[in-house]
Amino acid sequence: MQYANVNGIKSSPSPKLKGKCYCCGSEVIAKCGSFKIWHWAHKDLKSCDPWWENETEWHRQWKNSFPKENQEIVHFDQKTREKHIADVKTNNGVVIEFQNSPMSIEELESRESFYGNMIWIINGSKFKNRFFIYDKLPKPDSVIFKDHIFQKRTNLSAGGFYTKPLNYEGKIVRPIYPIREIEKEIERDYRGHHLYHWSNPREVWLKSKKRVFIDFGEEELFELFIYKEYLRCIFKWNKEMFINRAIRASR
Repeated sequence: MQYANVNGIKSSPSPKLKGKCYCCGSEVIAKCGSFKIWHWAHKDLKSCDPWWENETEWHRQWKNSFPKENQEIVHFDQKTREKHIADVKTNNGVVIEFQNSPMSIEELESRESFYGNMIWIINGSKFKNRFFIYDKLPKPDSVIFKDHIFQKRTNLSAGGFYTKPLNYEGKIVRPIYPIREIEKEIERDYRGHHLYHWSNPREVWLKSKKRVFIDFGEEELFELFIYKEYLRCIFKWNKEMFINRAIRASR
């Protein structure tokens, strides 16, 4: 944990400092070593929140992008009496969870059910070399391309292609055409959608019922997106713009 209750003040760890856990109220001690990131740890060495994972510098950088008062917020269910520490919770009630380690589908469903109004930001650095971003797509409700079906090439090193059906029973009017031949038309209706291929994907994130954003450590975030119900795509977000919008929601 980055924060503990020290005499009623939300405080970061400091050498020899002691505090109280906001979630369970038990004593926590400041861990301020030379190699690990400074953090608070329960005195009995066991965290009160089974969903809490060891923090990395990636976690800390993301959390510090938000106001202190919105970080590490205890979320409490009045009916079940269950409580967990949300990484970030905006003033309008949106929980943002930053996930670095793998997760089971059971835990995913439990956390999404518990938090309700939430989004995921996951660390994509470990599978970045297996995630291929292809051609741009027009916005899903594009009038120009309402009769087109976009697909990925079977050659993973290439971009996408499209077909234009006679009807939605699968009868094709024209043969397959490369996207390069209609790039100018696509550009006019482009909003950030892209074809992609994720080799050996982490299936749990494809089953999420909440919005999932992948952070590859670049200037963009990539949101997993369903394109016209028949195709998965990603939506490219400017990371700084995303953070600024989320911070405004926290004020």
